[in-house]
Amino acid sequence: MLREFTVELQHPTTDKDTIYSLLAKRTARDPEELVAQWQDPMTRNWHDVKAGQMSARVRAVAKGMMALGVEKGSTVVIYASTSYDWGVTDFACAAIGAVSVPIYETDSPSQAQKIVQDVDCVLAFAGDSEHAQILEQVRGSSPKLKYVFNFEAGGLNAVSEFGQGIDDERLDQAIAQVKADDLATIVYTSGSTGEPKGAMLSNRNFVHIVFVGWDVLYHMLAAPSRLMLFLPLAHCFARYIQYVAIGAQGVVGYVSNAKHLLTDLRTFRPTYLLGVPRVFEKVYNAASQKAGTGLAGKVFAKATRHFIKWSKDEQEGRGHSPLTRLAHAFYTKTVGNTIESALGSNLSYLACGGAPMNADLAHFFNGIDGITFIQGYGMTETAAPCIVNFEDANEVGSVGRPGSGITVRLSDDDELLVKGPSVFMGYYHQPELDSTVLDKDGWLHTGDLAQIDDQGFVFITGRKKDVIITAGGKNVSPAPMEDVISTCPIVSQAV
Repeated sequence: MLREFTVELQHPTTDKDTIYSLLAKRTARDPEELVAQWQDPMTRNWHDVKAGQMSARVRAVAKGMMALGVEKGSTVVIYASTSYDWGVTDFACAAIGAVSVPIYETDSPSQAQKIVQDVDCVLAFAGDSEHAQILEQVRGSSPKLKYVFNFEAGGLNAVSEFGQGIDDERLDQAIAQVKADDLATIVYTSGSTGEPKGAMLSNRNFVHIVFVGWDVLYHMLAAPSRLMLFLPLAHCFARYIQYVAIGAQGVVGYVSNAKHLLTDLRTFRPTYLLGVPRVFEKVYNAASQKAGTGLAGKVFAKATRHFIKWSKDEQEGRGHSPLTRLAHAFYTKTVGNTIESALGSNLSYLACGGAPMNADLAHFFNGIDGITFIQGYGMTETAAPCIVNFEDANEVGSVGRPGSGITVRLSDDDELLVKGPSVFMGYYHQPELDSTVLDKDGWLHTGDLAQIDDQGFVFITGRKKDVIITAGGKNVSPAPMEDVISTCPIVSQAV
């Protein structure tokens, strides 16, 4: 076992590598290339957006922001669910150096008020009338906040109209002033203390990880792909993958939530699916319930055990007997094809992050022909994934290896430490908290306990704050035992 592991930097960023540059370069390569699709909430039909169209929309909104007094460094709040308009607003902020401040659509009015007042924003966007009303109420006690726009009510059209007096030359001058190390966003996270903290992330923090994704998961992320994005864009994980897809050759399908997940997967037909463990549990449980308790249910249960073992044997380099191969063909036809059909016929990769994943469930999906299950690890403070399994180095059950240019280390008590270009700039208006996670040598203390095997794969074993000290003085993390217990069908939650 290792105590430290690093991966040499492969794809360095420059001062010009900003979030907006990802869209600008994509548009320059081929403005007619499909870059996004958004879903009509009434008909659930998909509408196409070409790179040139998205770029023009982003530039028009950026001009409108400038006309409304938004400058480099100004804060702009986005209080909405995931949508194409969210993505456009995000890129428009990045274009002119405005600092986007996302608020989860599920955050309460009091939570939203605290964030708006903390960042002293000059402009705010709401996803619908309910969120717009909350922001309007907050506006009364926020002197700098002059305008609130509602996506659902054509807010981006209204903003664009304000910008008609701003010409391209003036916009391009503003864009040229934005550099990689400039603050791009403030993302509020509760962390382990429960107190909201605004993590400051630069353009470089995100773009570095984008480049890492293209390097280590080329066929999944850099080659032509289709991503159905339903995770909240207020979360760094979703923001990151949006940048990855739009900056490469991807098509992002924006969906506001996962209420119609399986139906939307069949109509959008993604090539990879990004989700938290609950998403994959939902897919598995739906398939299991559909199989029922009769003969089909027994076949499904046996198929589950088979696919788990098949994946583990493949990973360990063990061969398969003729009888096992025959069983694999049968379970693939009866169960595997059903799972693939439910996920959309194009799907090749499943990517999981955001929380610990049950290893057997990961092996179940990975054991199905044509599907590769990828796990990763990251924090808001690392602009999402800083550790990930590679296409040519995938250890199911681990969270992967550090990305290029990133070093991981274990402290004396096995806490995972991270250092690299994706580590955040500090906490907004709370510099006294920086020292609680960042030491003098630049190591980020994650609060997670881990192991690093001889190949550099990281295994998360628990949370430092959850460690139990036994009467004999031994430090024990309950997470592995809770994970095993929670898989029992009669257990709803292990604590």
